[in-house]
Amino acid sequence: MSSCCSTSLRKCIIRVNRERALPDAGIERIRPVMITVGATILALFPLALEGGPLWQPLCFAQIGGLAVATFITLLLVPVFYSIFVLDLKLIKWEVAHGAEGRDQTEHPDAA
Repeated sequence: MSSCCSTSLRKCIIRVNRERALPDAGIERIRPVMITVGATILALFPLALEGGPLWQPLCFAQIGGLAVATFITLLLVPVFYSIFVLDLKLIKWEVAHGAEGRDQTEHPDAA
């Protein structure tokens, strides 16, 4: 059983090649991640500015940790994955027979 490159059922049925799957997954996931992180950081700012001696350092640590973790998640993980899969070929990528040349938007019954 192989894993899907996207959360969409249609994209799971039609597997795309690995060069296209990585940018598609990044584009699909960036908006919800940035909205969540942005809302959390904005909610922490009032407490970080006027929270007193206990809450100020804690909030600044959380804001910094979220910013660093988001950077690592959205940028470094896909870069390392592409290095290990595309360049070094340490991880094998399985492609369904006949699906390698298909376009991602093509309907599965059209073939």
